[in-house]
Amino acid sequence: MLIQGLEFTIVGMLVVFVFLFILVVLMGLTASFVRKLAVYLPEEEPETESEEYTGIHIAAAVAAVTVYQNQS
Repeated sequence: MLIQGLEFTIVGMLVVFVFLFILVVLMGLTASFVRKLAVYLPEEEPETESEEYTGIHIAAAVAAVTVYQNQS
């Protein structure tokens, strides 16, 4: 019975080791594939907000906060 337990332990550890090895190999292959594919699909740069908020917008926000704070 002890021998059977050791056999199950060794078989289980080998199965996990093989699974992890295959997982690492597939992750490496996927990474190299994505790197090669990135040349054809460049990243889009996010749009930045350019001077959208002027002094008028800031003044309106400050006025709204002031009115809200003065309400009792």
